[in-house]
Amino acid sequence: MQNQTTLSDFTNYAYSGSCDKKAILELVKLRPIDRLQDYPGPADQQEVFSLPTSQASIRLWKTSDSRLAGYALSLKGQSFASLAFEYLSEFANGNLGDEMVSWGEQSFRNNYQGQATELVTNIRADDQHRMRLLKRHAFRLLPERILKLARLLAEPIPPPVLSPGFEIRPLAGDSQVAAWVAMHRAAFGTQNMTLEYRQAWMSVEDYDPQLDLVALAPDGSLAAYVFASIHPEENSLCGQKTGYTDPVGTHPLYRRRGLCRALLLTALQLLKNRGMEIAYLSTSSENIAVQRVAQSVGFRVVSGWDRYAKEFSKDEDEHFDVD
Repeated sequence: MQNQTTLSDFTNYAYSGSCDKKAILELVKLRPIDRLQDYPGPADQQEVFSLPTSQASIRLWKTSDSRLAGYALSLKGQSFASLAFEYLSEFANGNLGDEMVSWGEQSFRNNYQGQATELVTNIRADDQHRMRLLKRHAFRLLPERILKLARLLAEPIPPPVLSPGFEIRPLAGDSQVAAWVAMHRAAFGTQNMTLEYRQAWMSVEDYDPQLDLVALAPDGSLAAYVFASIHPEENSLCGQKTGYTDPVGTHPLYRRRGLCRALLLTALQLLKNRGMEIAYLSTSSENIAVQRVAQSVGFRVVSGWDRYAKEFSKDEDEHFDVD
């Protein structure tokens, strides 16, 4: 396998470290202000670039004069792989987007064939250019969407109410991480969360352990959680004072006790105490439970992303050299 290949007007190559990380961040900063927080935004990249497995799944494209034209990222979940890609607007009408999607398809066949069945990507509902691009590659629109909810922190935040014997406190560092991963997997019914990925959240510069909250059951076991966070660089770029309150979830054994509501209210107050003005939360349109609890504490849907998927046969044996 070769590290660098030339297609059309661009050269594409594998991610190789901090210089590429910086170049990608500079490319992301060129987005319109209202898209700066779209995945993967500056905050997401802190997590993605800290994982060797993620770094190995990044491809970059540069022009003949060595400018970064765009990049793509392909990551594997339990039953699907995801594709995120971005390029400079000046190349929107050329073939760069097609090259990136083709790379994502080839990467899927090389790395995930027989393990996952779909390649999934998210786009804004009004992004007609990407919609046409994905349809050219036989992607189909899924019924599920990703919803972004917001909550103004100037509005009153009621005090949390917990069932007797339960308590909310920050995650106890590395000693509870494995238990947290098990709780998350049980809450969502998937194996997508890994110990490596969860530890990556805790290794980034912006990580605040006091915002990493869990609800403990009377016996001391982890019952529910909310991962709140603040990202100063992203806020500076957006000109906002925002925080995040996701993911949030409850172990199936402890549902219908108001734990997520109590955790969200606690996180909202902590974000407000740190000077934030808006809290964001993202969830699937199919996760009605999270939508309801979020709306019960003042969140409202403000935007969303459509999801497109391409199916691959499990027994397909075609392979490509993508490196």
